[in-house]
Amino acid sequence: MLGNIAIYAAFFFTLCAAIIYGGSFFFQRERFLPFARYAYYLKTAAVTAASIYLLWALIVHRFQYAYVYYHSSTDLPLEYLVSAFWAGQEGTFLLWALLAAFCGLFIIRWEREYESPVMFFLLVGQAFLLLFLILFNPFRLMPVIPCEGVGLNPLLKDPWMIIHPPIIFVGYAALLLPCAYAFGGLWKKDYENWASRSLPWAVVGWLFLGAGIIVGGYWAYRTLGWGGYWGWDPVENASLVPWLTCTALVHGILLQKVRPFGYRSNFFFAYITFVLIIFATFITRSGVLADFSVHAFTATGLNPYMLAFMLFYFLVGTALLLFRFKDIPSSPEGEKWYSRVSAFSYTSMLLSISALLILLGTSSPILTGLFGEPANVDISFYNNTNAPIAVLLALVLAFCPLLRWKDEELKVIMRRVRGPVVFALAGLALSIFLGVYSPLKLIFIGASLLALGANSMVLWPALKRGINKSGGFLAHVGLAMMFIGILTSSAMSHSQIISMKQGEAREALGYQLTLISHTVVNDKDAFEIKVERGEREYIANPKMYLAGRESRLMREPFILRGLLRDLYLSPLEERLEFPGETVTLALGEKVEVNQYNIEFADFDFTAHEEETRTFEVGVILNVEKDGLEERVVPTLESTPQGVKSEAVDLPGGVDEVVVDTMDAGQRIVRIRVSAKDSPPPEEVLVLEVSHKPLVSVLFAGSMLLMVGTGLAAWRRFIIYIRE
Repeated sequence: MLGNIAIYAAFFFTLCAAIIYGGSFFFQRERFLPFARYAYYLKTAAVTAASIYLLWALIVHRFQYAYVYYHSSTDLPLEYLVSAFWAGQEGTFLLWALLAAFCGLFIIRWEREYESPVMFFLLVGQAFLLLFLILFNPFRLMPVIPCEGVGLNPLLKDPWMIIHPPIIFVGYAALLLPCAYAFGGLWKKDYENWASRSLPWAVVGWLFLGAGIIVGGYWAYRTLGWGGYWGWDPVENASLVPWLTCTALVHGILLQKVRPFGYRSNFFFAYITFVLIIFATFITRSGVLADFSVHAFTATGLNPYMLAFMLFYFLVGTALLLFRFKDIPSSPEGEKWYSRVSAFSYTSMLLSISALLILLGTSSPILTGLFGEPANVDISFYNNTNAPIAVLLALVLAFCPLLRWKDEELKVIMRRVRGPVVFALAGLALSIFLGVYSPLKLIFIGASLLALGANSMVLWPALKRGINKSGGFLAHVGLAMMFIGILTSSAMSHSQIISMKQGEAREALGYQLTLISHTVVNDKDAFEIKVERGEREYIANPKMYLAGRESRLMREPFILRGLLRDLYLSPLEERLEFPGETVTLALGEKVEVNQYNIEFADFDFTAHEEETRTFEVGVILNVEKDGLEERVVPTLESTPQGVKSEAVDLPGGVDEVVVDTMDAGQRIVRIRVSAKDSPPPEEVLVLEVSHKPLVSVLFAGSMLLMVGTGLAAWRRFIIYIRE
């Protein structure tokens, strides 16, 4: 009851505050502001109360609430009970509303000129989120109070679950504010000040959204077991696209603060970034990606409301931009193609193209579903379309720090490039020595090394001026290192697949691996593997488990980290290896197996029990050995409890034959011939052993990118508060 009251109260006060702020903004009634603030404080208190109550209900196991029942259980430790808050759709909407409410408090405290427009458009977004919570309520009651909950999805039982969603949603909440500032600037015909006021929020959103993407990539590398950190998963792409447009926005505003360029494009990037965030929410929660991503939610019935949420901001932004388009100052002409202004323009253009291509690929299930069966694009689409863009971005990243705002001769700039070029050539020579021969990969590595050398060269003077002024250069060094890590960890990766029996030692990539034991830990198949190389010895513990609505097989790798490369052990499957020889036969085909001539004559469908839902199919085999001919009929029985094979003796009584599988439609069977006294089947683990070179460079670059962005955000906020 308390949770529902809090949500309804928050929705009511949101509408009140939006109406009052709207009156203050559109009709210039400044005296309304105190009443709007009071309504907003009450709304924030109500959202906070609903959040605290839901968290309390999870911790004390109030299973009468459907959300608590479906996302928690009594055996969960405290940290996972807390993370269950944002494990489901209702919880993520409430988290988003809570974080956005706190952002509004900052606006009330520090903003004056733009308080009314920013708060009005912020409250419209809050109203949509709270409407979602009313329609899809986290405090829905169960028909009967259960004694135990369903529990948390095994895929989410990970420490990264505690921080990953909140990081993403801080970015989502912050990036509504540049959109609101842009709307306010367009309405007021203020084409300059809105940008500098919105820049801190754009940088903060950029920081947290980027950090969430990086954490998600590391989470995937550490827990999903497919050997990568970015698999172009549609749900992850949905967050990447607004991050790219936000990157263009940040660089566009920085350019606008120095030169009168990019006024129109900055307005567009400001609102389209938030529209793309709503689109990411829609595509993740609409159910359209349920068959294409392990991260997607099922449909909730909120699709029309989420579309209305997205269309509101898109249509308002587009209408305002078109209405003011002629009044907005256009960019002056005459800039040289190799100027810093042009480099900023190239950056925005390349990021926009990349975002558009990724958006088209991510939206493919929706687009193809309009004309037939929904389908997803292959990963190669993203790799092939974005590889040339990444090369060009690396080149722009390399030359931009060597350029000045004032006009210079090209030969002066080329003199500055000499050091980075030597550094890049040395790195290319090393790459070729290590076995990279692909021209495209060498071009990308060369461009990335050039970017690393150039940005490292200008970073040191920036650090001497003060670390708070070096954030951008530090972020660029980190990005160049990420590019290098991405290329080397994929281009120079080596893998080998081996099969292992318990107690058996196998060689792979210079290591000796021995499967010691197989146990079940927390509903996961856990394998203990001894890894030896020279005098060093390690114990690896890769795991496999079923997760999700369709019980998908998930693989949790073991990673032995190193400075230059990681050893990555990922379990692919576990199967039983039966003794004997296995063959596949088509109807009428004859083969020789262990000195038996066996002919697949026909199927026998006579045994069938409708009442018990049991049916038995026999396989009629004509068998001949040493002049003895005999017809045998091994069977395959299907029951509600499973499938069971019944072996029959072969002529002579020494061996037997059993049916492993069959396809009656294709008239194909697979049979196995073995001695009657054969040992029982043995468990076999199929393991992928990989070397991932320079993954440490990738993650170190990610950290530098985030640290640099954090320094830039802190500096911008200090300026924002002082102004």
